[in-house]
Amino acid sequence: MTYGKDGWGGILGVVILAWALAGEVSAKAVLLLSSGNTTLDQQTKTVLQFHGHVVTIGPQYINFTGPGLTGKHVVLLLANLNWNAGDMPLAGQTALVNFVSAGKGLVTSEWTVYKRSGGEFAVLSTIFPALPSSNFSSTPTLIYTQDTPDPLLNSGLPAQFSFSADNIGGGETEFVPQVGATVFYQNSGFNSPGLIGW
Repeated sequence: MTYGKDGWGGILGVVILAWALAGEVSAKAVLLLSSGNTTLDQQTKTVLQFHGHVVTIGPQYINFTGPGLTGKHVVLLLANLNWNAGDMPLAGQTALVNFVSAGKGLVTSEWTVYKRSGGEFAVLSTIFPALPSSNFSSTPTLIYTQDTPDPLLNSGLPAQFSFSADNIGGGETEFVPQVGATVFYQNSGFNSPGLIGW
């Protein structure tokens, strides 16, 4: 996960942009698990609220045990600036698996998948569309190219775009899709998937 001088960078920008555009179709009640950085949390909340979402900032993932999901449609779990803080309690992971199994959404990012390769998020990773990978790169400029068209995710985006990634303890992780997952964008950094979903 990356975080730039302007508050955005890497896949976060892609995820937030896609999700913000989705807000134009259907506003959602969002639980944003804190990144551990008030500035980043507020910037993320502001962007999502600008597009009509109702956002509640919750605890950091290392302190999340499940409360706060009632009435929410989506949880945003970045685990980026606090990537080395530890694991999410099993109660929180189980609550999120049940939340998604009930038809709700989880939007997450690179660091969350990377942490699974170190043994963390063992329960939660059963619902990730990407397999754990410890391969990472510090490629400064990434190019994302549309792989699978999606009217919501592609809205307002060209078929190919580039952005600068910052380095928070490692850069970008190689994503390996689970069987049955959809690759929406390919990433030039690894010549592999950059945005994956179910």
